[in-house]
Amino acid sequence: MLTLFHLAELVGALLGVAISWMIGRTEFGWVGGLGGALLGGPLGWLGGRVPYLIARSLLHVTLRGETTDQLRARLRDGVMWSLYQDVMKELRRRGEDVRGELPLLLTLLTSDWGAQRHRGWYMLRFFFPDLAAQIPDYDPTQTAAECRAKTERMRPLKNGSSC
Repeated sequence: MLTLFHLAELVGALLGVAISWMIGRTEFGWVGGLGGALLGGPLGWLGGRVPYLIARSLLHVTLRGETTDQLRARLRDGVMWSLYQDVMKELRRRGEDVRGELPLLLTLLTSDWGAQRHRGWYMLRFFFPDLAAQIPDYDPTQTAAECRAKTERMRPLKNGSSC
């Protein structure tokens, strides 16, 4: 999934290459231009990465300032699923039990959208490696129907049974 942050990194890298190429070529010929481009690309990418780093820092400050109930409400809003992992990390940091969020992860694992299945699989392996071990053949790149079939072994968890 391409975001504005990825675009900023790409533009930064391209600008780094172009500007460094021009400066290096002007000062040292084509060899200087090539060296400048090789150096300027990564430096430009790092410069383009700054907005992402600022946004991540602000997100962590925001999440730390929210109550536990507000964090759990974020998990149930169904809107910002890309933040679920950060929210669950914050809950875990506070010593909260995140096992009650398994139905949410199962929803992600069986989503029609591949990006959500990938996020759900990553979160299941991160927060519940014991449960991920129950479905070692799960692959979020497979079809939603195949993913649903593989998660059937975990269905009692979705219905509220204990682990």
